[in-house]
Order: sequence, then structure tokens, then C-alpha cells
Amino acid sequence: MIQEVNHKAISSLENKIVAVNDPKERLDLLLSLSDELREIDAAKSMSYAQEALDIAQTLTTHKEEGIAERLIAFCLVRQNKYDEAIPHIEKAVDIFTNKVQDLKEMYYAQSVFAKLHLYLGNLPQANKYFTETLELAEQLDQTDLILISCASLALVAHRQGNISKAKLYVIKGLARDDEAGTRDHAYLYNAVGIVYAHQKIFDTSIHYYHKALKIWETIGTNNFSAYALNNIGIIYKHKKQYEKALEYYQKALSNFLKAGDQVNAALTYHNIGEAYALMERFKDAHIYFEKALEISKITQDKFQMGLVYFQIAQAYFNEKAAPQIIKKYLDKVVKLSKEIDNKELSRQAFELYSKLHLYEKDISQAVKYQSKFIEANEAIHDKDIKEIQKTQEVLIKQIEDIHQENNEMKGHFSKLENLLEKTLNQVQDLNKKLS
Repeated sequence: MIQEVNHKAISSLENKIVAVNDPKERLDLLLSLSDELREIDAAKSMSYAQEALDIAQTLTTHKEEGIAERLIAFCLVRQNKYDEAIPHIEKAVDIFTNKVQDLKEMYYAQSVFAKLHLYLGNLPQANKYFTETLELAEQLDQTDLILISCASLALVAHRQGNISKAKLYVIKGLARDDEAGTRDHAYLYNAVGIVYAHQKIFDTSIHYYHKALKIWETIGTNNFSAYALNNIGIIYKHKKQYEKALEYYQKALSNFLKAGDQVNAALTYHNIGEAYALMERFKDAHIYFEKALEISKITQDKFQMGLVYFQIAQAYFNEKAAPQIIKKYLDKVVKLSKEIDNKELSRQAFELYSKLHLYEKDISQAVKYQSKFIEANEAIHDKDIKEIQKTQEVLIKQIEDIHQENNEMKGHFSKLENLLEKTLNQVQDLNKKLS
């Protein structure tokens, strides 16, 4: 059963607040409202959370104070105000570490830290915090929390060019899928679609995107459905149906802009630019690349900046622009790929460097960058193997634990059988005496 945003409930809460004077009751209402609104109206959600924080600090209620700090941080991240968000999320983590032991609230706080680093393009840090959220979700044994953590880790791995690791997380998520139709289920389906798309299994990929889209459209939040619309556009791009891709990209862009989601708006501008470049409409392509770059610099998203710089370099290469212009952008790609530890981005840059030097008839430099391209490929491959080995080790340990538990159970059953046999003998002896 798909869960929809309850707009009537939100309206009811807003009406109740007007008439409430009791501080504790008002505090609870404010936190509930802020939580309901955080994804659909970050500015309004933040105003409620700020008032809740003031009341919580006055009443010295630490749990509510931590929740308010976390909600404020979340809203600031949604508005790309990362520096302002950090002290609030640090306070929330401190409260749930030192003052109130609450695993679920710690999960939510760590999730905000993870999203902050994901939006900044700090993928190793995003991976660290999302891994911690998955561990907390598994301790809590809550399906929705496990699904969103698996989906997030798959997305980070995909951005790092580590598809084997992304596969492992979507498999882990699907193993817990109960088809409940929540927002977090849709996140997982979207991540599954991304992994299948990377493997060029487009029909299965688009099936999962539509599955996510159906849930998000029913929920009624534009920025969620835009994720799937954008990804469906990417499938049509791979199928070389560029006009169809642009149709989906424009729908996604409209939704992201309405929702104030600058990070994903930049991604969609980039995708539109790429489609135009593939159609050899380079003038239009550069207009959208510049829009994507402008927003990415504001949001400080290094991953997105790297992608855009590479697409600009690729477009100039196809236009047969001056080599120094192309190299300028490729240099930026390599620098950013090192900062965010993205071997896939480096690999693409080295390949284009090699082609460029070959075009210039500089064979030694072409061979040099071809070697770098091969090294990056091997590094990605080695990383994939290590991830698979790590997963195998975990599975082997789980199997060994199960065997150990079975052996212990056999020991218990053996003792029980001996006790039953002894008891039966005693009963038989007693029957003989009675007779």
C-alpha cells in the first residue's frame, strides 16, 4: 500500500498550533509539523524547527532539542547552506551520543551528515556516514531505514565508479523489500534502476524507474518523482532517442526547480547539455553546461563539477576546438577526481587525453595517457575484486556462526535427550515399585 503525504494532517497540525499555549504540547506539534514538511518545504519546516528548539532549550528537554537541531540541519542542507548546517548536526550527534541514548535518532542525525557530504561530492565521507547509518538500521531491524541506507550506499558506490559494490547494496536492499510502497522503497527501486542501467540492461532498469515513479507521484512530492524522470531520460539517451530523453529531462528539471533542489537541478542541466552535444547542437549544449557549472560551484558539488568539466572537454573535442582549451578542462577533471577519489572520472579523462594527443600526432603522450587509462581500469577492477572478497568473507563468517549455533543446539538437544532418557527410566522404576 503506497503511503501518501497527508496534506489534511499537516493542515490540521497547523490549525492546532494556533490554539495551543502549553509549551510541551506546542513543542510536540512543532516537531511533528517540521518533520512532515522537511522534504516538501524546507524553509517552512526550518521555521517550525527553530521555534521548537527555543522551547526545548527553555524546558531542558534534551531529546526534543536534538531532534530540532537535526531538523534545522536537514533543512539547511536542502537549501545548500552546508556551513550553517554543520554546527546544528554536530549538536544533534552530541546530544544523542552523550545525553540521550536513542539509536533511531542517532540514525537520522548521521543520515544528515551523510547527505551533506554526498551533496558536497565528498564521497569517501558520505560512504563512511551512510555505512554507519546502515549498521544502526540493522541494529534497529527497521526495513525502511535499511532500504534507504542500502540505496544511498549504492548511489555513492556508483558515483565512485564501483559498480560491484553498488550491486551488492541493491541486492542487500532487495532482500529486505516487503513491497510496502513507502518513499524509501522508491529510493531503493531508483538505485536498482541505476545499477541495471550501468550494465545496459535497459528494460529492467526502466521497469524499476517506473516502479519508483509510481510511488513518488502517488506520494505527491515533485522532487522525488523528478529523480525517476531524470533517470528515465538517461535510458532514452543510451537508446539514442535524444528528443525523448530531453522530454523527460525537462519534466525533471521543472520539478527540481519547483522543489528548490539545486543539486539535482544542476545534474539535470548537465544531462540536457549532454543530450544536445550528442545531437551535435553544441551551442545549446554549452548553454546548459554553463548553467550546471554555475549551480555546482554554488552548491560546492565537486562530483558534479567534474562531470560537467568532462562533458565540456568532450564537446570541444568533438567540435575540433583548440587542444589547449580541451586540456584546460581535462586538467580540472583530473584534479577533482583525485580530491573525491573517483577512479571512473579519472579513467574517462585519461582516455580523452590519449585521443587528443593522438589527434595532435604526439604519440609518446598518447601512449602515456593510454597507460594511465589502463592503470585506472585495473584499479577499478582490483577494487571490485576486493569488495567481492570482503562480501564473501562476511558471508563465510555468517555461515560459520550458523554452524556454531547448530553445533551448540545439537549439544543442547543431546543433553536434553539424556535427561529425558534418565527421567523415563526413573518413571519406569517408580511404576515397578508401585505395582
